[in-house]
Amino acid sequence: MDTTQTLYYVFSGRFPSEKAHALYVANVVDSFSDLGFTCVVVASNRGGLNGKAEQFFNTKHPIDTVYMPTVNLASFGLPKKLVFFVNYFCFTFGVFFFFLLKKKKNAIIFSKARAR
Repeated sequence: MDTTQTLYYVFSGRFPSEKAHALYVANVVDSFSDLGFTCVVVASNRGGLNGKAEQFFNTKHPIDTVYMPTVNLASFGLPKKLVFFVNYFCFTFGVFFFFLLKKKKNAIIFSKARAR
């Protein structure tokens, strides 16, 4: 019997990214991997940096990433708040169905809300 637990870190930002909150996610996932968890980052598909996250952030463990679809309306000149809410709604909808259909039993879902 496999005793390894899967931890899903839900992150609505770009991943990997040059921003500090993406580095924070990589470090948290790396620390959970040190404790024996199989970690998966569930991130928004908003055009993060090219390359693997573990190479970009120089982590000890590979970082599995699942990207949720979003609608990129930023190039249409729409108000930023509208673009944010549409992207966030699409991300939330995708995450809901991802966990409804794909989540393993006894998995842990972890997330940290960002202050705006």
